[in-house]
Amino acid sequence: MSDIYVPGVRSRFNTERMIEDLMRVERVPLDRVQRGTEQLQNQKTWWQDAGRRMSTLRDSARFLFSFQNPFSERVVRSGDDAIITGTATREALEQERTFQVRQIARADRFLSKPLDENFQVGAGNYTLTVGEQEVNFNFRGGTVREFTEALNRRGRNTIQASVINV
Repeated sequence: MSDIYVPGVRSRFNTERMIEDLMRVERVPLDRVQRGTEQLQNQKTWWQDAGRRMSTLRDSARFLFSFQNPFSERVVRSGDDAIITGTATREALEQERTFQVRQIARADRFLSKPLDENFQVGAGNYTLTVGEQEVNFNFRGGTVREFTEALNRRGRNTIQASVINV
């Protein structure tokens, strides 16, 4: 193809490309400002989201400690707290229960069969279970009275033993 130059139709020096390159250089600050504006918009969105979440948290905390407390409907009441008490958790179903106490629990007492006066308790590791508590002690062997004293020393608030002479 021949290089025919017609003024106004085509430039011999490729001026359109030169103008485009110059404009691209001039647009660099504008592009930076637009990117900065986008970043600021993103930050604004994040802060607004954080503000909404904080507002929701504040409202939830107010609701939890206000007169509209969700646990206010789940309160355990007892006619005598010394006899029976209860607690309600989040999982507690709303219900009503009635208990009748027929007899208040007391300490258990029992007697063993009479033992010979010279009876010796063998050496060993002894474990006594009272409810969910355990009393564990090592006994070197000896009389019933010595065993009772060792048990009473080890199980102070859990169990108490005594020797009764018949």
